[in-house]
Amino acid sequence: MSKLKQATLTSLKGVVVVEDFIRHKNILNNQKESEETILTTLDDLTKKKPCKEVISSTGIGNTLQVLGNHINERIANKAKKLIRLWELDGSSKNQPTFEVRYDNLTRHIRRSAVRLFTEALGGQETDEKSADILEKEIFYKCRRLISKSYKRTVRKIVFVLRHQEKKREALKKGQITHSQLVSECLPLSH
Repeated sequence: MSKLKQATLTSLKGVVVVEDFIRHKNILNNQKESEETILTTLDDLTKKKPCKEVISSTGIGNTLQVLGNHINERIANKAKKLIRLWELDGSSKNQPTFEVRYDNLTRHIRRSAVRLFTEALGGQETDEKSADILEKEIFYKCRRLISKSYKRTVRKIVFVLRHQEKKREALKKGQITHSQLVSECLPLSH
């Protein structure tokens, strides 16, 4: 007999975390990502039923349209299948959207992390976008919790960006993905 597992709010098909969709879009738009990562991301998106507003506000629909013409046939087919699925199921309905906000302390800590990353990267506008993607990746990999693991990872990445010029430049040039950098710096106890 299989063990039953309690569902969380975010695991429900109709509950969509906009931050996750933006993160998925960044992964799908990154040309340096491996095919396995793209396929896994598309599988994750298949588990959700977003409304039209979420699809248009995140821009993930356009990204999927581009992936529909991908060189890899499996990626192209999954992207097309996902577009059809969302048109038939979730996005054709005008589902109400609810915005859930984090408490003030969580927002403050996350904004501080983005600010520290931006400064460590050089302080340009493109650096701020990269810092935001980096913070969202850490928050996602730390199970959306401001935990000891989250704080250690933020400190370690700030240190790496400030003192390891090769890593900083590799991230800026797209030679290393945000996800790869976070995975390298994530504590083992995570």
